[in-house]
Amino acid sequence: MMNKEALEYLVEEIGGPQVVEIGGKPYSDKRLVEIKEPQVGELKVSTLTALVEYLLAGPDSLPSKMLVHVQGPTTVSVKSPLFGGFKQRDTFLIAQADLPRLFLGEALAPEDFQIMLRTAFASAGDRDSLLKLAGNVVDEAAITAVDDGVSQETTVRSGVASRAKVKLPNPVTLAPYRAFLEVEQVESPFLFRMHKGPRFSLHEADGGAWRMEAAYRVKVWLRERLEDADRYLILG
Repeated sequence: MMNKEALEYLVEEIGGPQVVEIGGKPYSDKRLVEIKEPQVGELKVSTLTALVEYLLAGPDSLPSKMLVHVQGPTTVSVKSPLFGGFKQRDTFLIAQADLPRLFLGEALAPEDFQIMLRTAFASAGDRDSLLKLAGNVVDEAAITAVDDGVSQETTVRSGVASRAKVKLPNPVTLAPYRAFLEVEQVESPFLFRMHKGPRFSLHEADGGAWRMEAAYRVKVWLRERLEDADRYLILG
């Protein structure tokens, strides 16, 4: 049989929270969880085109005011204004870009390096020059004859037996696919390095400044297609 002390303990635990004052501040003896209004489950898409089509079609009785949040070059969300006593927002849709992988900072074999340049970089800047170099570098070694921090010079094969010298600016200018494919990709500088093997690597050289420009281009693209400025507030 349960004794008196155990019974009093259970009653205290099962009962409602008690508010006590310690040091002039109110405290609850139990953790409280807010009960919020129901919220929608967000849709997920991979393109800006799908996001715009959703907004223009308005299939879910969307509010008269909408927040389109450009969270970065690869993510945009569609949210409602604040509502409810706890100041909630519904997230109706999230667009997350599906982009090819970039092996930045990794030393790649010539074939893998060429594949990355062709599949993950737009045809702009110094891409074609890098492709030419990677396809003709001498197999035995990648010997840098000159590397003064401004340019690199290496021995490459020209034809079958003869050799020529190719000089590239350093850093090189490239435009990887790093934002939604609907927008023009941002060109930015990369340090190009050659290693024994031979192997090649690329390293970002702009401190991530490309992100701001890419996000701005996403915002401009959306603004051009969502002309109802009174309904859609585009942040980014």
